[in-house]
Amino acid sequence: MQRHTILVVEDIADILKVVRGILSREKTYDVRCATSAVSGLKLGTSLPGPIHLLIANVMLNGTFGSDLAQKLRVARPQMKVILLDGKGLEDIRILDRAVSQGWGLIEKRFIREELMIRVRNELKGAGATG
Repeated sequence: MQRHTILVVEDIADILKVVRGILSREKTYDVRCATSAVSGLKLGTSLPGPIHLLIANVMLNGTFGSDLAQKLRVARPQMKVILLDGKGLEDIRILDRAVSQGWGLIEKRFIREELMIRVRNELKGAGATG
């Protein structure tokens, strides 16, 4: 069975719990979680093997999730990215950055099916291990 490693970095505990719960139902996903950009960077650089997808909050304890994504992609250029936005996609700078990088962007008011569709779409063509 092919497995995809997904790193979820979210500083709001309830949202992290929901996202982890949704993704963990899929047997092909190895879901790893961090609660800050610092712990996400540490985990993301220390995990063996590929990280196929990063799902990160747009704002993480005063830093941008997109900054975390760029740092992680230095060592993991094939990693896909989805940013979670709680502001209703209002900040044009965040939208522009996500689009210019080819990253996914989803509002936090998502439903399970929407999240799973976006994750599957991002993972299409991503290498798998196992």
